[in-house]
Amino acid sequence: MKHFKKIMALALAGLALASCVNPSKTSEPTGDSGSKTVTIGYTQFPANVDPAAEYNGWFTVRYGVGETLFKMDDKLEVKPWLAEKIEAVSDLEWKITLKDKVTFQNGEKMTGEKVKASLERLIKTSERAASDMGIDSISAEGQTVTIKTKAVQPIMANLLAEPYSAIVDTTGKSASDKAPVGTGPYMVTKYTPESGAELKAYDDYWDGKPKVANLKIKYFSDPTAISAALKSKEVDAVYGLPYANLSTYASDKNYKISEVEGSRYLAYYYNFENPYVADDKFRQALDTLVDKKTYSESLFKGSAVPAVGPFPTSFAFALQKSVHEFNVDKAKKLLDEAGYKDTDGDGYRERRPKSQH
Repeated sequence: MKHFKKIMALALAGLALASCVNPSKTSEPTGDSGSKTVTIGYTQFPANVDPAAEYNGWFTVRYGVGETLFKMDDKLEVKPWLAEKIEAVSDLEWKITLKDKVTFQNGEKMTGEKVKASLERLIKTSERAASDMGIDSISAEGQTVTIKTKAVQPIMANLLAEPYSAIVDTTGKSASDKAPVGTGPYMVTKYTPESGAELKAYDDYWDGKPKVANLKIKYFSDPTAISAALKSKEVDAVYGLPYANLSTYASDKNYKISEVEGSRYLAYYYNFENPYVADDKFRQALDTLVDKKTYSESLFKGSAVPAVGPFPTSFAFALQKSVHEFNVDKAKKLLDEAGYKDTDGDGYRERRPKSQH
């Protein structure tokens, strides 16, 4: 078994492109949602939008079908969504108070019992969610839900903001068997895997009437094609525009780009069973030769920034200053100290592992 250690030297905090929109194509919606249809292109399209299935909950929320009890704001802080608040009753018990006027897309009220059933279905269906949450039992009374855990779980609100926790009516029937009955502003009316979906507004949505009457989701397996579709006005907006195409739209006043700094990063790994890599100074030299600024600018075309660590600096526990330094002269000195020398003048440094001496 080979053992690897994660190194953050090449970490890049990505800027997640939420959408690129051409506002000039679509008309402004009327007060009653009008008859406007907005078509959105995506480069990812799951087999269904059941939040408990794999990572499909991200699409349940993005498409406006479902919502979670809590959500993360732009600063990645937890805020109430379908819930009013959460309280720690004890180290192993959380009490959640729900909003009172939320209804599902079939008109059923979102009650404590409905939320309890949804969460129980989640932990029964998703091994990932069950492992994350560590729930022992769930009880409900009126508009409150009480969750008891098997062990101390200090981030329950965060986990209830995870898209797999989107609340669904477990007894409701959607127009498509590929979608649940959620609480969001849009209901799926047609869902064709590897093609796209059609959604219509839920006019009794608890947080205000949806701004457009219909949505169409169009799937593009080719990232280049999605950019061409936006240019030709085949779609009104796209999610996941290739980095290489971003600058084209950024300089065009007819398009609006929405993006936010995310928490994803790139990293590389060291194999400590390799005798060269086992040398501390050799690894330090490699780290010092990584030019994160140039990589982020050239590879991501301005859509990524060099990270100071694996977590955004907005996190209280995250590094605020990078421990990494790009310094070629320092790397040369470290290689000298590690015994790597250009002994024959060919421009390459050589050193045999100690075990081979």
